[in-house]
Amino acid sequence: MEGDLDSNLKQNHWKHYYENGILKNEGAYVNSLKEGNWKYYRENGSFKAEAEFSNNEGIYIEYFEDGNIKMTGKIIDGKSTGFWKYYYPNGTIKAEGNESNGIKNDLWLFYYESGELKSKGNYSNGVTTGKWSYFHKNGQLEATGNLEGDEKTGYWNMFFPTGEEKAKANYTAPDAKYTEYYE
Repeated sequence: MEGDLDSNLKQNHWKHYYENGILKNEGAYVNSLKEGNWKYYRENGSFKAEAEFSNNEGIYIEYFEDGNIKMTGKIIDGKSTGFWKYYYPNGTIKAEGNESNGIKNDLWLFYYESGELKSKGNYSNGVTTGKWSYFHKNGQLEATGNLEGDEKTGYWNMFFPTGEEKAKANYTAPDAKYTEYYE
């Protein structure tokens, strides 16, 4: 890396490099806090992302190799915080929700590449928790129930794409039971 120091604080324009010598990112510091426009690059040297900072808080936009937006959101001290959106390469939204210190929290929505809602549910410190719902591409409910740390708990209901009940399950031991129906 290279840049100016004043009383051991980063000042002015700085450049950071990958081990192979390719520029990794560049931008300005004021008293060791990122300020203004920052640019980020991949190890192959291609443009990766940009962020506009004020007092080390920035709005970050990352791009796919073809220039389409990959993700957008707020970063504080280098970690994703607040509302974030992730995109498929075709530009449709893949997922959206809140993050704190780089970890998913609260309600998240996930979408099929064609744009329909695929699933929704909550995270707590990056771990799935509470009620989750999954949807068929036609918008009909596919399954609903509780998740705790990616494990199904309690009662779950599953449905055919027509909306008719497909199965019921109780994932609570010792009463664990699964019943499936024909369409």
